[in-house]
Amino acid sequence: MPSVLRLGVVSLLVATVFAGLAMCAAALGDAEVRHAVETAPPQAVGVTVAGVINAGNFAGFDRAVREQTALAFGGARTEVTTLLRSDGYTMPGQEKLRYRRPERLRFGSLDGFQQHARLVSGSWPRSRTEPVEAAISQAAASFTGFTAGQVFTTIGRIDAEPVKVKITGVFVPDDPYGPRWAGDLMLGRGVEREGYTTYGPLMVDQATFLDRFAETVDATWTVVPDLRGLPVERLRTAAARLPDLREKLKANGCPDCTPASALPGTLARIEAAAQAARWTVLGLAALLALALLLAPGPRRTGRALGTAAVVMGCAFLAPFVARLLLSLAEATPWWRAAGLRLPDLSGTLLVAIPMALVAVVCLVAEAPRPGIRALSSGIAAAVAVLAIGGATTWRSSQADQARHQAGADVRLTGPPAGGEPGVLGRGTAFTALPGVTAAVPGHRDRVDVDLRYSTLLGVDANRLGEVFRLRPDLSDRTVAQLAAAMVAGRPQLGALPLPGQPRTLTVEVERSDGSVRLRAVVSDALGVWHDLPVAPPREGSAKVDVDLAGLAGPDGRIAYPLAVRGFLGDATDDSAHVITVTALRADGGELALPAGQRWSEGTGSGIFSLKVKDGASVVRPVPLNAAPARPVPIVLTPELAASAKLATGRTGSISLGRRPLQVELAGVVERMPGVALDSAAVLMDWQTLQAWNLAAARPPLPATDWWLAVDGDGNAARAAVAGSGWDVTVIGSPDSAVPSPVLLGGAIALGLVAASGLLLRAAAAGRWAALWHAAAGALLGLGLCYVLMPRLVRAWQGGPVTPDVVPDVPWPAIVALPVLVAAVIAVARSFAGRSLGDAPTARVGDA
Repeated sequence: MPSVLRLGVVSLLVATVFAGLAMCAAALGDAEVRHAVETAPPQAVGVTVAGVINAGNFAGFDRAVREQTALAFGGARTEVTTLLRSDGYTMPGQEKLRYRRPERLRFGSLDGFQQHARLVSGSWPRSRTEPVEAAISQAAASFTGFTAGQVFTTIGRIDAEPVKVKITGVFVPDDPYGPRWAGDLMLGRGVEREGYTTYGPLMVDQATFLDRFAETVDATWTVVPDLRGLPVERLRTAAARLPDLREKLKANGCPDCTPASALPGTLARIEAAAQAARWTVLGLAALLALALLLAPGPRRTGRALGTAAVVMGCAFLAPFVARLLLSLAEATPWWRAAGLRLPDLSGTLLVAIPMALVAVVCLVAEAPRPGIRALSSGIAAAVAVLAIGGATTWRSSQADQARHQAGADVRLTGPPAGGEPGVLGRGTAFTALPGVTAAVPGHRDRVDVDLRYSTLLGVDANRLGEVFRLRPDLSDRTVAQLAAAMVAGRPQLGALPLPGQPRTLTVEVERSDGSVRLRAVVSDALGVWHDLPVAPPREGSAKVDVDLAGLAGPDGRIAYPLAVRGFLGDATDDSAHVITVTALRADGGELALPAGQRWSEGTGSGIFSLKVKDGASVVRPVPLNAAPARPVPIVLTPELAASAKLATGRTGSISLGRRPLQVELAGVVERMPGVALDSAAVLMDWQTLQAWNLAAARPPLPATDWWLAVDGDGNAARAAVAGSGWDVTVIGSPDSAVPSPVLLGGAIALGLVAASGLLLRAAAAGRWAALWHAAAGALLGLGLCYVLMPRLVRAWQGGPVTPDVVPDVPWPAIVALPVLVAAVIAVARSFAGRSLGDAPTARVGDA
């Protein structure tokens, strides 16, 4: 009876491991594909349709888009949002400009945008009112000066018709760079500078837009399907229909509609990943079965019928025991956090029972001669090393991708102006987050580089090494070398320091006719630049107070000390104007430039005079003996470097934002961190970029991103931001639609446990041959890990991985395997010697 009990216990444990592997393999099939598609981000499964509409054809185009996309998705419920963008309208007060281009306004409409934005002041616009009611983002309001309740008249560029507009509210988008606003990046920035400077969009109700602004304008429909519960066959059918959607739209009354969808590629990637994961589990099971077949089995009961009964019983019970163990795992927090689902028992039972039966048959089969049986330990060691290496390589690859996508340990993004914390209060707030060791502001924009749309990144080169996460194999230079090259090319910058912690900057000006708009450019200790309007002096007064304290926001603290970087001026007409600043004070204290600096414009009768004609003008502090300007050091991705015919260390000229710029290539980065994988990119020193921008009389570039360095995994900082109520979004984890690898990880864990059990059982036999085979197996596993794991991780993810996969072998765990085997063999031989003396045939562990 004890022999039967031992056989039953061992057989049940082995069968349970193999049944669990079978259930995981089955779960990595269609059910896991459905789950991955259901949880994919909207942009990975939805459809966007672009077209040109007017008030007369919009209804027909809209109906065709909704009907044909619903048919393409097989009748699945869809959510459709429509974004409309107007042509340009003249900035109020600039209607009569002749010698320079007027600034423009743009109107827009987006279904339900009020549910994804927060009012800062005023109210949401109503439909079909007179005057037209519109809401404006706080970023656009900071450029235009518009406030809630303001009424103005603007003139259409195409029809030259006047439109009277009332600003009813100022709002901040919840996530200005998220998928909801992806069709109109101006919503986050508030301005576009491509030929014309355009502010907006001023958001109106759709009916109002069609009545007043729909004169041949751009429209974008975003269709997000509800794919929950759809079988994989229907998903495949929908993906197959989408390439024909353009012809369907054309045939149904929407000839100018151009659809695009990532669903076919997403589904193909998910299915490929599921298939690769499934074959990985089955291959793991096959190796373990071979190791079982070669291992010394448990002593038989002596009756074939009894052995067969035990085997069949264990094979039948094992799936239920495995299901119970998986259910216990389901109750753990890590399982719930991963969003895992238990495999369906009825759907996996037919797979699990045969695999459990094969396992226990291998276990009780007649083992080969002792020399061959020792091979079991070699196979088990190779499987253990592959399991450990696979798990660690997957985890390190995911961490690499997360850091590369963020560009930092954690990156925060939000509206460049407005929201909480305030513009100059963000640095101190973000630096105080738990675990944060450095917080560096940066600028991000989409610009034209040599006629190719690219991502522009501006980060302070002096602090680049603290936060910029660039894996060494992605660049021909280290981060320190890139930073040093960019710092070496930084121009000498002037500044007027504001001592102490002033709350008010006072500007005394000579009277002007009110046609000049003056803005002060200030910076804080963390390198954030911001411009503030200097209101025209009141009647009878030459003093204007500029509020500095308000830049921190209601609960923020400014990163002092502050400095004045310059003043910008522009006029609302074509005439020449001069505005003279006679005094500058901070909280009443007189300000003067430090020794060795001067104002870039003549002093006249005051500190400086700013001449304004034919556009914007600037006056700024400059060093007296500034070195001659040199080419600006920049970092490029390979395609941009090739188009500019630049190599590292060489100089040349590029067009940046349609403005010529002499540059020196500081380095080439294969894939720029913090940038979409399919985007070309430029990295510049932010202070150099600000100086170049200010010298051209352009407003300072806002801090759109904050790059954070953290101790540990950064979860404490992410949690603090999530609970803060701030108007920022956390970037720091991969956003890829692939099956969750955790079920695969569970299967690998089962395999590791089983391989370790086989290894220890072989060692318990007390034969030193098991150690040599285990060491050889570990070396084989290491070789396979370096060869196979990069390919397997790419296959598990269903596509290319950036940065590329680098095998991550935990050497302490690998070295521990043969050491543990040797220790078990030594203990087994010691016990065998005590109990059986020098009997040469004594074996321990056969029972």
